[in-house]
Amino acid sequence: SLLFIMNDEFIDVLEDVVGLSQPQRELLSEQSINDSETLALLDEAAITDLFTKRPFLNASIITKMRLKALRLWIQEKDDANIEYEIDAFTEDECKTVLKKMSRKSGSANQKDSTKKSDVKAPDKFNGKQKNWKSWKAEFEAFLSAIRGENGTPLSYIIRDDEDMTKEKLNKLEGPAKDVYEAPLQGTFYEKDNYQVFQHLRTQIVGSSAETHIESYANIGDGRNAWIFLKTKYEGEDARNAAIAVARREISSASWERNLKNWSFDDYCMRHTRANNTFSKYGVPVDGPSQVRAFLDGIHNPQMNGVKSNVMFHTDTKGDLGQAIISFKDTITALNLLSSGRHQYADNRKSQHRLCF
Repeated sequence: SLLFIMNDEFIDVLEDVVGLSQPQRELLSEQSINDSETLALLDEAAITDLFTKRPFLNASIITKMRLKALRLWIQEKDDANIEYEIDAFTEDECKTVLKKMSRKSGSANQKDSTKKSDVKAPDKFNGKQKNWKSWKAEFEAFLSAIRGENGTPLSYIIRDDEDMTKEKLNKLEGPAKDVYEAPLQGTFYEKDNYQVFQHLRTQIVGSSAETHIESYANIGDGRNAWIFLKTKYEGEDARNAAIAVARREISSASWERNLKNWSFDDYCMRHTRANNTFSKYGVPVDGPSQVRAFLDGIHNPQMNGVKSNVMFHTDTKGDLGQAIISFKDTITALNLLSSGRHQYADNRKSQHRLCF
């Protein structure tokens, strides 16, 4: 029998997972379908023709669907350039692919009935920072309404995987799940990625934003063009907002005595946190200015002498971290802090170390 040309692993999957009988497996071998690579070459017309042959005439629908699922599973691995062993196509994997096929069938029907020209594009982005968020939401919705080569919404190309966990993914259903399961490599991806770049360029042509994606034009890299554009607008926006908050935290912070919801430790941490933000975003603030702002916010007259010592001492006048430690050690030794429930542990290492 020609069946023996097949390797044992391929036979086991056809028999145990797909559920093919020996005559059906022999027919595959007679058609020179002796391995997974050859099975993956069958298009829809070829596999439909295969099902018209005698051994498959009485095959159940689910058996035929399982064989199609195996073919799709292999094709997706090949498209994504993922190495695989055929015995990885287990019963559970087969069920997963069958569910995906069911969703893709509905998506394909929707794709056929909804042409790209029927999907209304958002107004073009003018490149201004204030219009970014609203345009971004509209562009994402626009791509979500267009199906890619494999029936997945084109928004999968610009998805953000950073915060997606396995637990979150398992809670998703339908198209939302498809968006995060679609591989970001392979033939389908390359075609869809190119289409997304064309849509993106059309949306920002003539604006200042267009210059940010020019380096991605030669290969039509929509995903990386989007990531760069997003970083440019949201990165600057986030940076400016964080710096503004840090400035407000320092200018509004003051301490006179320990209160129930505001302690000296809280005051120190506010200055440390704000100056760490300046350091993170490259805002130049010299040490003496940091120390001076810290001391200016302390409004307890009993501590004026301590403030002067810190301001003029060589080790503390230009180092906020050392200034905080020295100030706290001194007022603690002089018993100038409130007593009772407002006593504080020594948090020098965890709270007062600057992360420059």
